[in-house]
Amino acid sequence: MPADDFYHPSDPEAQRRENELLALENRFLRARLSQREVEAGSRWLSVKRARQVDKMEAELKETAEKLRAAIGETTELRRRLREVESEARRIETARAQLAKSWAREARGIARSRSWRLGRTAVRAGRLLTFRRPITPPGGPDKLAGRIAEASRSATPASGGRAR
Repeated sequence: MPADDFYHPSDPEAQRRENELLALENRFLRARLSQREVEAGSRWLSVKRARQVDKMEAELKETAEKLRAAIGETTELRRRLREVESEARRIETARAQLAKSWAREARGIARSRSWRLGRTAVRAGRLLTFRRPITPPGGPDKLAGRIAEASRSATPASGGRAR
């Protein structure tokens, strides 16, 4: 088609009026079409509306699939939580039983004679450590001299020969 066959308005005001008229006609035709859809009980759908419905249906199916997956994950997490809770109850019960047995053992040890004697020895050891050290008469120098004398007297017993 040659370019001269197209309509080219030269007046901007005339073009604006024509655009308004076309927009009004478009709105009228759409309203009439939607009125026909309502009258027909929505049995007849426009192509655009059919695409929208198909798109919404696909989105709904996708959302439903995501919800099913989320529900499956939630169910699995609940099952695992129940398992962990039952394991925690079992461990707590075992811990309580162990604490009771340790308490029985401790009471048995406290009642035993050897424990009482050991406790008495510990008390006596504490008393001994609080006493002053025993020093020989003459002080520490006298004690050092006695030790040296005892070590010299032990040496001649090996024969006392000089080389």
